[in-house]
Amino acid sequence: MQTPKLVLFIGLYSRPVLKILPSASVWPGEAVILQCLVQTKQPQVHLKYRFFKDSKELRYTGSVESMKIIAAEPANAGNYHCETEDEEEGMKRISVPVVLKVEHGKVKPILMMKDRKSILVPCEHFIIKEGESFTLKCQIPGDSTGWKYIWHKNIDEGLPADGCQKYGLTYSVNFAKPIHFGKYRCQGWRDNFYSDFSEPIMVNIIGNI
Repeated sequence: MQTPKLVLFIGLYSRPVLKILPSASVWPGEAVILQCLVQTKQPQVHLKYRFFKDSKELRYTGSVESMKIIAAEPANAGNYHCETEDEEEGMKRISVPVVLKVEHGKVKPILMMKDRKSILVPCEHFIIKEGESFTLKCQIPGDSTGWKYIWHKNIDEGLPADGCQKYGLTYSVNFAKPIHFGKYRCQGWRDNFYSDFSEPIMVNIIGNI
């Protein structure tokens, strides 16, 4: 049984909690939303919000509990916190700081193949017999929270439709056929932000001798 989280109320509302979406670790170009979340005892409590980076005021948003960074860059990395102020009481409360990390360079997923021992290994070329199975796995390096994946074969070709998934962390073929021969790549996306393509894996299907 999961223990319920305790919310400390002092006066009419709780201490604010800063939430960073889609994650506290993002890539250059991703949109970032900072939310200052508060629980109140009464709906008529009117709060004002301020956001801070590295202890310096970044933005006053009035009654709006969030702010947006349109396209993250390394300069946006740092310690963020938010502050709430009750218009009637004048009482201010500050959230616990949250670290926003902005990665460097372009995001590129890592593509691996599960070998005959069911071990995931990076490779460029994989030979498999007709009728055998194989699985590819795509993963964004580092924090992969919220990422989804799409699969491509020879970039401009449609994927075989016989039981295989176009979307997902893995791409599996239960019974390899000559149609499965080709170069496979994957691509990640989160919200409206897309990664580069992974390096390809060439899958070569050979007949049983």
